[in-house]
Amino acid sequence: KNEKDIESAHDTSENRGLSTDQIISIESLNVQEQVLMDRLKEASIVSLSIEKSAIRHQILAAENRAQIRYKTYDKNNMHWKHVDELMKDQRDIMSRIREFNYQPNETTLEKILESVHSSTKTVL
Repeated sequence: KNEKDIESAHDTSENRGLSTDQIISIESLNVQEQVLMDRLKEASIVSLSIEKSAIRHQILAAENRAQIRYKTYDKNNMHWKHVDELMKDQRDIMSRIREFNYQPNETTLEKILESVHSSTKTVL
């Protein structure tokens, strides 16, 4: 008997099918894939939270500077322009957070998972 026949002697699958060990390995890879996706989501959430917090502090500091130098808001004043730019950045971050909450970044996940799948094909 060849090695595959010996390996699958106690297996209920067909001769050309996957062995129990191979099926277990594939399922293990699927679990690892899900864990990877969960970790990527967690990392993205933490990153966005840090970014949001940092921009909030920058806005407060920029507003204080702008009010000290030019008490009333003027969209043409360079200090108030800086505040406006930071607030636009904050809106962009909030938009990304909302987007993430409703639709995780599938393209990034897909790219990572493709590389995982291609490396596992060579193993199997």
